[in-house]
Amino acid sequence: MPYNRMTDKAVLKLYPNDEHKFREWKKRVDRICVKHFMMPSSCMPDADWRNYFDSSLTPAEAVESAVEFCWAYEPGIRECYWGVVQ
Repeated sequence: MPYNRMTDKAVLKLYPNDEHKFREWKKRVDRICVKHFMMPSSCMPDADWRNYFDSSLTPAEAVESAVEFCWAYEPGIRECYWGVVQ
């Protein structure tokens, strides 16, 4: 089957990689961010999402880590995530 006529699913089956899993994981991170901050992670200050993924953190753990370490000095970020300042 010619490569250019294969579906994405077929390509991933022949040539597996983590990029597809990362994209799905990042979508879950974005859903959490939209729920708490009303914006996706791409609109927030930089966090090392790929490193969080490679470290086997769940999306919720990754967002929590970003709140604690990357976004700690953003006004109101902790209140949005936890509801109160911890």
